[in-house]
Amino acid sequence: MEEKFVTNQERLKPEEEKAKEDRSKVDDLRASPMSVGNLEELIDENHAIVSSSVEPEYYVGSSPLSIRTSWSLGAPF
Repeated sequence: MEEKFVTNQERLKPEEEKAKEDRSKVDDLRASPMSVGNLEELIDENHAIVSSSVEPEYYVGSSPLSIRTSWSLGAPF
């Protein structure tokens, strides 16, 4: 009986790992939605005003590195 239990546990272990991986992927997909917009104004190193064609302007926080290296005023992001 003990051998059968151990055999079943070894057989189920890969399925548990796959289920855990699948849950992780689903959690990643459930993250905050992203949209395309334009950088309107840099407020300071950590904040900017952004807009999109379907929504009003927003005051957002962001990484100083991302603003300085990949964004330019009026450009889509």
